Parts: sequence; C-alpha cells; structure tokens
Amino acid sequence: MKEFIFINYNLIIDKIYKDYFFINDEKIKIIKYKEDINKIDKLVHISNELYKNKLFVDTFILNKEGKFITKNNKENIILLKVNDRDKLIDINYLKKFRIINNLEKENIKEKWIKEVDEFENKIIEYNMENKLIQNSSNYFIGLAENAIALINEYEITNEIIGHNINFYKINKSEFNNPLTFIKIDKMYDMSNYIKIKFYRNELSLDEIDTILAEMNDESQEAKLFSYLLYPNYYFDLISENFDEKRLHQIVKKIKKYEKMLVYVKEKTKKCKKIKLFVWLK
Repeated sequence: MKEFIFINYNLIIDKIYKDYFFINDEKIKIIKYKEDINKIDKLVHISNELYKNKLFVDTFILNKEGKFITKNNKENIILLKVNDRDKLIDINYLKKFRIINNLEKENIKEKWIKEVDEFENKIIEYNMENKLIQNSSNYFIGLAENAIALINEYEITNEIIGHNINFYKINKSEFNNPLTFIKIDKMYDMSNYIKIKFYRNELSLDEIDTILAEMNDESQEAKLFSYLLYPNYYFDLISENFDEKRLHQIVKKIKKYEKMLVYVKEKTKKCKKIKLFVWLK
C-alpha cells in the first residue's frame, strides 16, 4: 500500500496503520469504497461546503490524475484528510449539518422493512444459536413494526445532511466522514444521539426537552418518535457486532427505555397519533 500511495498520490509514508497514516502530523484515512462511485462528486462538493462553513469534516484528496477514486486491482480507494480530531458529539454539533444537498433522499421506510424482513428470514438460525435472541426477537420486531406504521403516515420533508452509520460505530470520526452522509429529516440524527446517550447512561431529560422544544410541527414529533421506536441498536448488534453481554444490557433496559419513550410521548403536544401507542404507559 505504501508503494501504491506513492505512485498514485506522490506521498511518502513512514508507516501505515490499520486504515490510516500520517503526513506532517495530518491524519489520512484509507477507504475501500464499495458503493456507487457516481455519488462521489456530490459528496466532495458537500464536504467542501461544510468545511467552508467551519464544520471541519473530512475532505477528499485528489490523486495525481486529479481524481478522487483510485483503482487498486478491483478495489476503489479513496483518501480522506481528517480535519477534526475532537471526539465530542453534542446537540449543537448535530445542528450544524444543515446544508440542503442534491443527494438522493434516503427512503427510511424501505430500509426498515428490508432490515426486518432479513432479520425474520434468519430468525431460525439466530434462535438455534442464542436463547436470548429467541426470547427477545418478537419484542424488537414489534417495536420496528410500530415505528414503520407511524412513519408511513408522514412524508420525509425538510431534509438535511444526516448520517448512515451502524449504531455501534457512531462516533465523531464517522460523523465527519462524508461517505456516511445521507439526505434525511433532521430528527434522524437527533434520535440516534438520544439512543446512544441512553445506552451509555449519559442521557439527561434536559437534552430531550431541548430537542422537543425546537420541533414546530406534528410531522417532526411523529418522525422523532418513530426513529426512537425503531431498534437499530438491536438489529445492528445482531447482524454485525454481536456481543452477548451487550445484548443482555439491551434486554435488561427494556423497561427503562420504555419509560423514556413514555416521557417523550407525554411531552409531545402536536402529534395525536403518538398518543395512540397505549401500550406505552
């Protein structure tokens, strides 16, 4: 890889770590890109605009041919310069991702339906492997179905830059990675922020109040609630990052998480459909 980077980028590297290296104390990430290469120009534009607006996300590095993607055998390689090494994600940071972009809108309903279908197709295999999955799967599928039913009532509008990241990989570094950018409602990232803080035992009701206070219509309340209902923390754990100890922690906190949902339900004023979730009380 050292030789590949020198030949294609004219960069001399002392050492390559797992997926990054340093040039003059600047961190450069090596990405093996497997998605649609036609999106890259749009992501380059967005990351540059965010950077100009003092949101120091990662930025793309051109190769010697003036391109952002370089072929290495059959792999597409992208280099990203890390511009922010702060690890803190807070509400104010999330609010900065406001630039409307020309990315294709994320169809969250389709994504959820596909994810639940895939999980149900594998449920027999999961059941044989782990009794805890067997005993908890129906509950979390039920949560997902409730989330899908609610979000199906509303059109996703007022889209901003959100982030498509496996729940257990959500951190500041991934938020700054333009390859995770999607076009979606602003409540999507806010809901993941709440869930992360909850499962880290760091969630304050004041933070929930702050998010709720800024919502100005029924649609935003409904979408936040549906995102909170959807158990991506469960599906992502089982599909890619299975850790039985972590699954025990999730199941153990079911009632506590329901109490948080009840708090949000009681605080929302505009969306009457949320009040129909009578099992949350």
